[in-house]
Amino acid sequence: CLDANLTIATASGKSDIPVLEYISKEINDLIIKINVPKKNLNRKFALKNYTRNSTDISIITSSVSLFLKNEVIESPIIAVGGVGKHIIRLTSIENLISQKKLPEKSEIENEIKKCINPISDFRGSSEFKKHIAAVFTADCLYKSIQ
Repeated sequence: CLDANLTIATASGKSDIPVLEYISKEINDLIIKINVPKKNLNRKFALKNYTRNSTDISIITSSVSLFLKNEVIESPIIAVGGVGKHIIRLTSIENLISQKKLPEKSEIENEIKKCINPISDFRGSSEFKKHIAAVFTADCLYKSIQ
């Protein structure tokens, strides 16, 4: 959520790519360096994850970063893990809240539930994951503006 780029080692040398591309294309090359643009170090952010215990992988992870000017959200980035094959970016929610004051939590949660379609598996039902992802993401948004 800090719009980072990765320097990776490839068979032909080094390459710089966005984190989102690395994840979505299932690239398995060695990450040498994580590059966060200096301007993004000033973003407000929050992260929340849900696990069954401290040694388990996350069931749901939500992360948010944004700029806040006079209570108006600018350039939000919202990512959720555990609701698809890869971490996904919720661009429709980003567009919904951009250049506005943050809506009520319940409105955010309802909109997030419309955007995600997790599968049921041994970590939880689709409805459970959808609910937790929506609540956690709304919580992250509110925590990031404090």
